[in-house]
Amino acid sequence: MAKQKVVTQIYGDWEESYNDLPRWVLGVQITMLGSVAVLKTSPVRPLISMDGTHLYGKYDNTLLVVIAQDVNSNIIPIAFALVERKNVESWSFFLSHLRHVTPQLSILVISDRYNGIKAALKAPDGG
Repeated sequence: MAKQKVVTQIYGDWEESYNDLPRWVLGVQITMLGSVAVLKTSPVRPLISMDGTHLYGKYDNTLLVVIAQDVNSNIIPIAFALVERKNVESWSFFLSHLRHVTPQLSILVISDRYNGIKAALKAPDGG
């Protein structure tokens, strides 16, 4: 958090930068005659991160986890499941139940692009 505060003091925060963008685009158009700049924004979409990790020792299973981050940069666990192993079937099971927690239709997903996750997301009943 200290690093974030220093970066904000030096460069400004994200809101200031975002608000300065239209003025910057106009400056580009004025100084570089003939240039065309299009500034298009889109609504914010929910974002989640998902991953799985192997458990060792007494519990030889896999923990699947979905997290999100709030506006204060706090990590919030959304859902978790203990499954036998990471595969398409376990990810499909997990993601189909995740719909009860996150009913939005279009959610951005960050993952390690594991084949089981990709296949489960593409499956009609998987997530």
